[in-house]
Amino acid sequence: MTIVPNAMATTVSCRYLDLAKADDFEQAVEVMTKSFSRMPTWSRFYLGTDWRRARAKVIYYLQSTSEVGEIWATERWDGPKRVIESVIAFVPPGKAFQQAPSATVTRDAFIRTLGVETVSPAPETVMFTSPSYSSNKVMNDSWMITLIGTVPEAGGRGLATKLISLVLDRAKIEDTGVCVPTTYKPRMKYYEKLGFELLEIKAGSNDLGDGAIEFMMYCPLKK
Repeated sequence: MTIVPNAMATTVSCRYLDLAKADDFEQAVEVMTKSFSRMPTWSRFYLGTDWRRARAKVIYYLQSTSEVGEIWATERWDGPKRVIESVIAFVPPGKAFQQAPSATVTRDAFIRTLGVETVSPAPETVMFTSPSYSSNKVMNDSWMITLIGTVPEAGGRGLATKLISLVLDRAKIEDTGVCVPTTYKPRMKYYEKLGFELLEIKAGSNDLGDGAIEFMMYCPLKK
């Protein structure tokens, strides 16, 4: 999808991001890092004005996802410059960003920023599964959103919804569903308004050793 510059235009458009391009990469990382700066479940990665931990974690997710999936963004024109304000990362059915070629390298780079605070992953415990679905099959057969975020100053304008709709439309064409995990419980209500429902609740830790409760949301779609 391309955008034609127009000094009078205020329309927000969606664009595929190529992380091999320095500007796309830096803007995507900045947007996601700023987006998560206010999220309680990410607070341990922000040490005052030192955001290296948070950036390293964002890079792990974004770079790995881009190798097996796609990164899209909403953007607007600020004079001659394109400004990215919201970013989404997602993988197609059957893919996992943890299996991307660079995943081990970017994961290790993040873990090194934790230093002595690095912890080993704890066993995961499933606390709830939807009686309507087989959660493992659903997650394997669905598009999976790995990251989504909007810079705080652009919040409330529907930018994240615009990007989620892009993934939902893709899934509908292929007669599949969409999953999105969150460790921030209040966000569940937002996803429910978009047609998602709770698929699974899991306690324990992810592959980076972050102890948390994860809520997996699922939106079933049919042609």
